[in-house]
Amino acid sequence: MDNEKEYIGPWTVCLFIIDQAYGGHEEGGWWYTYGDPVITTHVQVFSDLDLAEAYRDRLDTIAEEMNVGRPKISDSNSIGRFSAMVCEGWPKAFPDRIPHYE
Repeated sequence: MDNEKEYIGPWTVCLFIIDQAYGGHEEGGWWYTYGDPVITTHVQVFSDLDLAEAYRDRLDTIAEEMNVGRPKISDSNSIGRFSAMVCEGWPKAFPDRIPHYE
């Protein structure tokens, strides 16, 4: 029997700034992707996942306009890129722990 309960909401949609951070010098250096929520007027809370996903798709269009002229996150001069995301509950930065090279 599966003990995990299915999440039933609410869902929050907001913009995140996504970038890469230096994880360490092991094996010539490695990077990991992180994201921080940008709490703005674009934040919306939904009780229906389908509505949240539809709003995210519309918000992604705005994010792409905001990304015009911004370097890719893999570029050395990256300042991050905006992306709309659906979150279970209130948006949180990710990852929740800095990864370690194994």
